[in-house]
Amino acid sequence: MSRPLRSRSAAAGLLLAALLPLGGCASLFTREPVPIDYYVLTPISAMGAPAVVGGPIYAIGPIALPQYLGQNAIAIRPEENEIAFASDKQWAEPLSNTIASVLAENLAVMLPSDRVVVLPVGPAVPVDYQISLDVVRFERQPDGRVRLLARWSVFGEGGRRLLGMYHSDRSAPQESGDYPAIATAMSGLLADLARDIVVALRAASPPQNMS
Repeated sequence: MSRPLRSRSAAAGLLLAALLPLGGCASLFTREPVPIDYYVLTPISAMGAPAVVGGPIYAIGPIALPQYLGQNAIAIRPEENEIAFASDKQWAEPLSNTIASVLAENLAVMLPSDRVVVLPVGPAVPVDYQISLDVVRFERQPDGRVRLLARWSVFGEGGRRLLGMYHSDRSAPQESGDYPAIATAMSGLLADLARDIVVALRAASPPQNMS
């Protein structure tokens, strides 16, 4: 009766010896997860700006983006007809959301009003002016500059009356070619876009509203 036990033990030992190398090989093909760097855009500083209370209510939105800019991974343009994504360099939130919030913060600093909201808002909010934005390009270009190309519109009467349609095409150099520099340049371009919007709002608004 002892022989079958020895045979089974030997077979188990052979099976274990055969599996050990396979386990070692599997570990060679197991990759550690790549750490992801998350980025945001930032508004301009309100330091030194006079405090404004009240004023017209401005609403930002909707914000439209090309599908490639709606990805989590940050897009760059290595060639004119090529888009590349860095899987380990991502936005911390959807780019349309951060564009809307940064524009709202910038306009709240630049406009004579502290009442700048991001759509959607409830029907109880009496919006005076609405700014919609259609982004065409917003990424690093083949020449190394970051470009913001956008079409935008201003509406009065709570979005019921079109006051004007506009076009902004701005670019900015980078201090370096890395992704923090790209995010910094993009933030600066949103500040430039906010200044374009303020000029249009002042031209379209009654003097008492845009002093």
